[in-house]
Amino acid sequence: MKFNAFIFGLLNVGGLDAWLSYMRTRESVWQKYYNRNALFVRANFGCTLHRDLVDRLIASARPLAKYRPAFDPLYECRKLHESLSNINNRTSWLLKKTARTLENETSRR
Repeated sequence: MKFNAFIFGLLNVGGLDAWLSYMRTRESVWQKYYNRNALFVRANFGCTLHRDLVDRLIASARPLAKYRPAFDPLYECRKLHESLSNINNRTSWLLKKTARTLENETSRR
């Protein structure tokens, strides 16, 4: 969710291509946070195929900079919260129903 919110934010400000270009040059970041098989790592350590893929990814992201879509970076977080609230409400309802059933059974005895 955090990564998606970050990407939505970059799209909102037209900075996705700039961030990808920046990441392309930051070896210290890849070594610290990325697996050695990650695309950026492979692209910068001799693999021509991966280098071409990163170049195409950056080139594909450039036209997006002129759009300002106004994505909600917290959309997924809100949806998760709503979903958990619904589960909690259903669980609460089920517990109440079970308690009533048990009360009815014990009062019959």
